[in-house]
Amino acid sequence: MRNKTLWSDQTKIELFSMNAKRHVWTKPGTFPTVKHCGGSIMLWGCFSAAG
Repeated sequence: MRNKTLWSDQTKIELFSMNAKRHVWTKPGTFPTVKHCGGSIMLWGCFSAAG
């Protein structure tokens, strides 16, 4: 019998999100600036048990 199972997931990645911790290496005395309003991307993927 053929397996008809499908697993899927999605995630949203936001640029300049206030809810995320950021680790950025900068030179001393450098301050971050935002030159646009940020943005986001939604990623979705799946795989099946049948291959």
